[in-house]
Amino acid sequence: MRLSRIGGNTIFRLALVYAVLFSAATMVLFGIVYWRTTHYLDHLADDLIHADVEDLGQVFARGGIPALSRAIAERLQEDRNGDLVYFLADAQGTRLAGDLAQWPVARAAGDFVTFTFERRQTGPLQPHRARAEIIGLAGGLRLLAGRDINDGVVLRRTILRALGWALALTLAAAVAVGVPVILGAMRRLEEIARTSRGIIAGDLSHRVPVRGSGDDFDGLAANLNAMLDRIEALMMTVKGVSDNIAHDLRTPLARVRGRLEQARVAPPPREAFAVWADETIAHLDAVLDTFEGLLKIAEIEAGAPRPSFTRVALAAVLSDVAEFYEPMAEQKGQRLVVEIAAVRPVEGQRDLLFRALANLVDNAIKYTPDGGRIALRLGMVAGQAQITIADNGPGIPESARAKVFQRLYRLEESRSMPGSGLGLSLVAAVAELHGARVSLEDEAPGLRVRLVFPKP
Repeated sequence: MRLSRIGGNTIFRLALVYAVLFSAATMVLFGIVYWRTTHYLDHLADDLIHADVEDLGQVFARGGIPALSRAIAERLQEDRNGDLVYFLADAQGTRLAGDLAQWPVARAAGDFVTFTFERRQTGPLQPHRARAEIIGLAGGLRLLAGRDINDGVVLRRTILRALGWALALTLAAAVAVGVPVILGAMRRLEEIARTSRGIIAGDLSHRVPVRGSGDDFDGLAANLNAMLDRIEALMMTVKGVSDNIAHDLRTPLARVRGRLEQARVAPPPREAFAVWADETIAHLDAVLDTFEGLLKIAEIEAGAPRPSFTRVALAAVLSDVAEFYEPMAEQKGQRLVVEIAAVRPVEGQRDLLFRALANLVDNAIKYTPDGGRIALRLGMVAGQAQITIADNGPGIPESARAKVFQRLYRLEESRSMPGSGLGLSLVAAVAELHGARVSLEDEAPGLRVRLVFPKP
């Protein structure tokens, strides 16, 4: 992946922003730790110095300069670490007691002063930092009492170095963990982009790899693949529909064109014109029926009729369908059996439900041989309204049951039987609109269509 693409990647930019914010927050945290530590050390030293100064002031009040000088000498002698610093000066600045060679040039810091002095420990003189408090005594005397804070300065430097290393290690750990995560996310996005480019190029077989990790990218990949499967299926359906439309419409239109050309050369006799016109109109009606069916299915799948839903009594709809098709069944010597039980009304559109059931009954009558039996049943199963339409005709092979719901798909490839191949497609669209489930089952012999509606 090129650096220019990495720099323009949203994930990289977000990671960079978070890295800067994390670094700033870490620095603020470490700054607070450093400030609180040094503040505590300074406060502790100030308390010790102030207590020492008050004690020496009381010694001076009780015994004057001799007692104060002895107290300073004793404390310096007992100070094995060399932490204490004293200077007792008279009004002229002459040293009367203490271990400092001269009155220091000090910088005030509140009630205390800080200064640098030289002290020999094990080798040559070394500069040291000290913090002290200065008080005035009777007779113009001045007393400076303090402590060597050089160890505190060294400790501060050590803390700063430790915090610096901690910050560096924290950032290094963040980079070590974050870079693989960022690159992994960018690779997953690149896989999606590569799949998209392949599909844009016209190859609908491309799919986003699913690694099985169960993360959000796998979920996104699964959803995208499901969407691509759906798109590919729709494209295949469109291709199949286009082929079927070309076949189904070409025949009647070619017949109409041929009849018109024949009529132009040799017009039909006046007494045969009505029959000729009716046959021509029938061919055109077949074309119009196909287009009307396709438009109706598209309208249903778009969900347009849903706002007009009302409570529909399925018993009344099924009774009307049976009454409408009973004469047709009688013409073929078929027996139409109707068994209707009381069920709760469903939410839907009555005209669409009537049309879907009519298509199912029409198919049953059409494909059931003369003298056959067709059963229409309505009942409640597990709290759900269920309609079954069963016949003892040839049925539908199990391998073709999923295909018959496709638009213009017909089992009879010669297409000599009347029909457009849209009946079951319309049934499937109406069922989906109403949240119902339609299935085809073996009646042995024959076919059983089961339509199960959702619980109210």
